Amino acid sequence: MALREIKTTFGDLIRLWTQVLIGEKHKRFKYAKHVGISIGAVLALIGAFLAYRWYVQYREQAAQKAWAEQLVEYHRAVQSGLPQDWEHVAMQFKFAHERHSSANTAPYLLAFQAQAVAKQGKLTDAIDVQSQLLDDVSRKSPMYPLFKMQRALMMLDTDDETMQQKGLQELIEVAQDKHNKFNDMALYYLGRYYWAKDDVGEAQKIWQELVDSHREEQIAPSPWVKAAEHVLRSSIK
Repeated sequence: MALREIKTTFGDLIRLWTQVLIGEKHKRFKYAKHVGISIGAVLALIGAFLAYRWYVQYREQAAQKAWAEQLVEYHRAVQSGLPQDWEHVAMQFKFAHERHSSANTAPYLLAFQAQAVAKQGKLTDAIDVQSQLLDDVSRKSPMYPLFKMQRALMMLDTDDETMQQKGLQELIEVAQDKHNKFNDMALYYLGRYYWAKDDVGEAQKIWQELVDSHREEQIAPSPWVKAAEHVLRSSIK
């Protein structure tokens, strides 16, 4: 929008200067006044545009820096496994998101916060954070199915049967959506769900569907397909 306005205003300036150069003498001062006003408007517009560009760049760099710093703490918590470390990580990601909520990386800060909360066994709180994340992310985002699947898996881990059923439905939705990039991962975990429920036949059916749907994939074979193939071979023995 800003660039289009700048181009339009410059076009007007050219026409005005042309009229000044070929117009009558007594009209020149009037046109020159308008030209001066237009130049000021253009300069202000350019300044605002450049300031906005700088602000966006600074905002994104600051958010990325905060994310990188918290990832170090996240990996430390992974190594220690201590609840207090996960609590610290969750709070740090929460604060980072509050400071950088308008940045493009903000959803990822929430995603790691939710994981850190879940590591403490606070699944209900983790689901709330993950739900906030899904509210902030466009449904058209290629990452939306992954975030939705993460919430579904959290729901399946709860002791609430109603919540479990909701999580199962969401996992099925992601698994059946052939257009998202995480369809293979969702199918694998859906199979794991039925396997854990001792419904071996349904689990094998889902894993076989996963393997068959990616049979012609040669360039970058899915690790989830490989995992499904391994489980299928093991279950046949």
